Amino acid sequence: MSDPGIDFDATKNNASLLSRRWFHVPMMSAAGMKRREPYHGVTAERALRPSEQTHWLTAGPNLKAVAVGCYNELGGYAIGQVFKSYDLTQTDPTKGVFIDGTLVFKLLFAQYDASRIISPDPLLHSPAWFVQDPANSGGPLMQVRLLQVDVAVKDDHFAGTTGWVFATFVYDEGLTAIEPNPWRRLTAVGIQWGNDPTVTGTAPVALSETWINPSMPGAFKDHLGRAGRLIGPIDNPVSSCLSCHSTAEVDMGQIGNATNIMGAAMIPPSPCSDPMDWFRNLPSGPGGSQAFGRAVSSCPVNTSTAGLTSLDYSLQLQEGLQAVFGYQNENPCFDFAQAHYASLAAADEASAMAMAARGPSEKMMVMRAKPDGIRLLTVEQKGKLISPDATDELHHR
Repeated sequence: MSDPGIDFDATKNNASLLSRRWFHVPMMSAAGMKRREPYHGVTAERALRPSEQTHWLTAGPNLKAVAVGCYNELGGYAIGQVFKSYDLTQTDPTKGVFIDGTLVFKLLFAQYDASRIISPDPLLHSPAWFVQDPANSGGPLMQVRLLQVDVAVKDDHFAGTTGWVFATFVYDEGLTAIEPNPWRRLTAVGIQWGNDPTVTGTAPVALSETWINPSMPGAFKDHLGRAGRLIGPIDNPVSSCLSCHSTAEVDMGQIGNATNIMGAAMIPPSPCSDPMDWFRNLPSGPGGSQAFGRAVSSCPVNTSTAGLTSLDYSLQLQEGLQAVFGYQNENPCFDFAQAHYASLAAADEASAMAMAARGPSEKMMVMRAKPDGIRLLTVEQKGKLISPDATDELHHR
């Protein structure tokens, strides 16, 4: 994805290789801060705060941060089950269960202003993009530089804790001399596979479900989550990677309410008498994941999951579904997608007619495009359509 001709544009990858097929979450297209900008498809992230990055930033206004993420082939399958058609009335949040082996990565960039950086510059040769501020659709381009890369893997070996392993990396200027590809100059901040729910304090302590790299770049040290849990430079220190993502859910009883449909706030509201509800290990495995509970603007959490649909630690799915059911946005690609599938259906029909003309004894496997965008493999033999529900050997072959 870092090749110069691809530059993390998933549509330019070699789709014939499953290991190189990557997918975005649809409908991350709401207005304001939730909008995808048009140049690299980034969305707004929590601002980079000089008060938290005193090793390398001077005091002053916060700097904007943006990100873009991609899921691998297995993750793309689950996304396709949720958003199974360009017709958004068929969107199904209950299908948001990821398969063992799903991998997602997210590139996080910070607004770059050399005059605000204390030498030595930790982003001097970091990959740079020019993007539009997602909150300003008429604004000029701004330069952002790669600061943080998050990676998450669904691993059923950890189904008893969270079912996920999260890792955070930072750009490491110290690798410039030995790594010519700037996208690969990454050093781990740490790895997290659980929330250490028994650690209730705030002071950094030894954790059993998080590992922090003692050799991370000095510019980014001392910025960790609650009690030393894993976060990156852009993230909120009152929480952790897994803690935030455990809140991914929707409340389908709140259709039309863009705030309450989210179910719960990503971090404990301030002040909060019992923030440890955000550090539970909510299990996720082959059968799905546990919803977080309700706590939009206050705590403690109502941990009842009745009426809530867990989205298996995917905040990107949550934002896409918020656009569909909360903001009730239309699909901006509807006309294009409708025309695309109509052309596929016409091509399939022409192919089927051509094959039929070759003789009634031939067996034909035909990909048929349905109006809902799903393509169905069927078999025709001697003019007779074999049902997709058939149990015969020919159909299975």
